[in-house]
Amino acid sequence: MSMTEADGERNNPTPFPADINLIRQCSTYMEEYKDCKRIQSRIEQYYTDGKLQDCETWLRDFNSCVAFREHNDITEMNKLLAIERQKKADRIKKVKDNNVWEYRQSPPKGWSEPLPDYAEIKKKKNQAAEQKLKEELLQKNKRAEEELRQEINK
Repeated sequence: MSMTEADGERNNPTPFPADINLIRQCSTYMEEYKDCKRIQSRIEQYYTDGKLQDCETWLRDFNSCVAFREHNDITEMNKLLAIERQKKADRIKKVKDNNVWEYRQSPPKGWSEPLPDYAEIKKKKNQAAEQKLKEELLQKNKRAEEELRQEINK
């Protein structure tokens, strides 16, 4: 074992899992709990699922988060990570089970080509519009001059 490995183990006695970032801020769990209990959310839950959700899971998650963050409770961290991993797996499963979209096997042609310079395109469009406006004004001026000549010659 090298010196840096020993130092790393001594400084970090409990290495955290690579997906520790799945754990949200504790306040997020409390906000989810409060949102779940709101009357509007309850109506939506009943309308969507035909029953009310169990909001206590959010409260348990909040309590686990607080225990982990404030007291370094590794068992609570592992519980919370298991819950978050399951939520992530459920989201991915729902996406994969969705048969509305046809998934690509490869990216579309030209997807990595540089985008056009939209500022230049807009400038050209503006120049074309300006030129058209000038031509219309010239035609109106010519008509007005012609009408004025006809009135003078009368």
